Amino acid sequence: CAGYLSCSTRVMVDLPRGAFLLAFLLTLSAARPQPQVDSLLQRLTLATNDTARLKAHLALYLSYERSDAVKSLHHAERYKALATRLGEVKASVEAENMIGSAYFSLSMYPAALAHFQRYIALSDSAGLERRIASAWTNIALIHEELGDYDEAIAGHHRSLEIKERFRDPKGVSHSYHNLGYVYNAMGDADKGMEHFVRGLGIRRAMGDTSGIMSSM
Repeated sequence: CAGYLSCSTRVMVDLPRGAFLLAFLLTLSAARPQPQVDSLLQRLTLATNDTARLKAHLALYLSYERSDAVKSLHHAERYKALATRLGEVKASVEAENMIGSAYFSLSMYPAALAHFQRYIALSDSAGLERRIASAWTNIALIHEELGDYDEAIAGHHRSLEIKERFRDPKGVSHSYHNLGYVYNAMGDADKGMEHFVRGLGIRRAMGDTSGIMSSM
């Protein structure tokens, strides 16, 4: 089963593993059609100040994130450089997550881990504590890709604890779902099913029938 982009530019979007691959912090968006990309590139070319360029790089990152990881990485790095120059602390911190997501898509896992870990380290001072749940999920997914299941479980539990502290039942259900996949991968089907059932129970309690169907 595929992973997900918790990747989620979220405002954190934390999707169940069957949906997409990384947890990310702005607004998850589908790949844009070429005419829209061309329009954004033109906007970047015509930008007359760094604030306008910052917005254009973010828009281009979002346009490329699901279709061209190399280009999304380029725009994430430019976004970070401009945010730093402008003194936009939250934006520069968010850029660490963006860059990590692009490296993940390129299967460059050590680089992705470094940026997610940096994002977590910087988040408290930037007032982004609630959002680091997605970074822990992404770190867990990387360890799962590498077969480091104990580290994957630890990462998902860190994400789960944050979601519980901030009373995010949908996020909690996704974490149980992700843990179920890890335990299944480890060959512990009973423990995997236990976590799936817990996640589904939360969805039912929320009345989230679409979430229940996507988890089955």
